Formats: sequence, structure tokens, C-alpha cells
Amino acid sequence: SERTGGFNCFHQDQFNILHFGGEVNVVGFFEHEGDVFVQGAVSLARIEDDRVKDLIRFPTNGERVTYDPSGYLWAYPNFGEGPNGVIGMLDLDPASYRVLRTKGPNGNDYFSRTTNAIADTDLLWTFDQDYHFNKVEPIPGTDHMMIAVSEGTGDFSQNPHTLLYSHADGSFKKIPIPDAHSEGIMMLGSDGELLYGVARQKLYKFIDNTWVEIMPLQLGNDFRDMVVFDSYIIIASGWNSNGPGKGEGVEIIDLRTRESAYYNATTIALPSSEVFALGLQTLGTSTYRIWFGTHSGIAYCELNT
Repeated sequence: SERTGGFNCFHQDQFNILHFGGEVNVVGFFEHEGDVFVQGAVSLARIEDDRVKDLIRFPTNGERVTYDPSGYLWAYPNFGEGPNGVIGMLDLDPASYRVLRTKGPNGNDYFSRTTNAIADTDLLWTFDQDYHFNKVEPIPGTDHMMIAVSEGTGDFSQNPHTLLYSHADGSFKKIPIPDAHSEGIMMLGSDGELLYGVARQKLYKFIDNTWVEIMPLQLGNDFRDMVVFDSYIIIASGWNSNGPGKGEGVEIIDLRTRESAYYNATTIALPSSEVFALGLQTLGTSTYRIWFGTHSGIAYCELNT
């Protein structure tokens, strides 16, 4: 039978279900040129008058995507653990829908499954090593994008780094992480003014094209999401499968005092300690609602800063 999926739309304190036929899960939402879009595991669609209009096939393996304000959508599926990821950048111009992309370590051109994908070598990126792709995030005040990677098969173990992509010339540049033993930056987040990076038990800030360590963290790994607002950062962890640091919960950081607190379902009213997504909703001046998506349901808290 045909796969059917959908998602909940929260409006006026009520949840309404919108159907997204043929999808097994939804991986992201974004606004572009006044419209709201939804990306599934297989297709990109636009939300129109509480209906979902399918636009093109754009495969993501059911993994996260990032909207690029320059008019692109990034996907970076990894197909499990290890340096076996691919990364693609979809041009959102309906006249094009071209995809700049890498091939997998086995030579598989995964994003060639995109509608109207052009099998042109000029659209293929080639790195000097294979990676596990963790997160892509716009760099505030620029048209550049930051790509958090790990498990590189080349110089990464001796030179941990992120990748900076420039739209101006289509180039990638390695940005060193100031920790020779780093496993890599695993999560990125921004408040629209500053970019932050999260590694195992360390928080970094991107200043003058350089990563600067600003404080220690309690969380270890499996970072699933983060939000940055006012003088706070909230980081979500699904679980901590190995190595030092806490997992399964959230860490709330006060950037003014450089202090943090760790919480899980035993200390606050979370449906589960495994937190996979965070949402920031602005209710008013310095008033926010933070949504927590967990393994067993959703919850929210309201915060006045």
C-alpha cells in the first residue's frame, strides 16, 4: 500500500494534522520568499492553505536538513555511523532545482535521485577525505555556511576542523578546532548574530573566522539540537553511548555567567530523557516558549529573560 505520513500544525493552542502522502517521516520546515516548506524523507513540499503541495523529489534518508538564506536547502545523510556521509545543496529556484553534491565513499551518487538532477560533473563536490556530516548552519552576517564534520579519513585526526562554504566562489575551507584531541564539533546553533559550536564537553564561539573555546559543558555526545536566544543556549542530547560526559537530557547555559545546568526526566517534567528536538517560540518581548521533542512525546516551558 502507499506510504502515508503527515505532521501536526499547532495553531491557536490546537494541533491539526496535515497529511503528507508518501512520506514515512518529516525532517524539517522552513520559510522561503514568504512561503512555508516542509521536507520529508523523500520529497520537498509547500504548505498552502492548510494543504501540502508536493513539489519535487529530494531524498534525505529521513535525516535533518538546513535552510540556507541564499536560497538553498542542505541535506547531509550519513547512513549510520562512520565516515560514510554525503552532502547536497538544492537550489530552490523552481526553474532550476539543481543539486550540488558529493558522492558517497562507494561512488554512489545519492542525490541524483532528485527530480531534474543534472548528471554534470561541474555540480559534484570532491573533498580530500570522507566525513560524517553533523550539522550545517548559516554564518551570521555573511553568505557563508558552516559544516560540522567528524570521523574524517584524512588529516582530521591530527587537524580537527569544520568546513566553511563560500557562495561567492563555491569553495570549501577548513576551520581548525583549537583542540588537537577533538572528535569534532557535533552541533551548531546561532541567534542570528553569533555562531556557536558544541563538541564533547566544550562550547565554542566563531569569532573573526576562528573557533574559540568559551566554556566547558556537562553533556558528552549525541547532540540532537540546540537553540540560542538572548543570553541562553539550550542543548538537547538523545543519549550518551560512549565516552565522558552526561547524556539523555538537556543542558541550559547562561552565557552571562558562563554557568550551566543539566536536566533530564527525573528532574523536570519531560516525557522522556531522550530529547531529539528543540523549538523556540517568541511570545513577546523577552518572553519565550521552549518546546522539547522527546522519545515519548512533547513538552514545553515558558521563560522570561
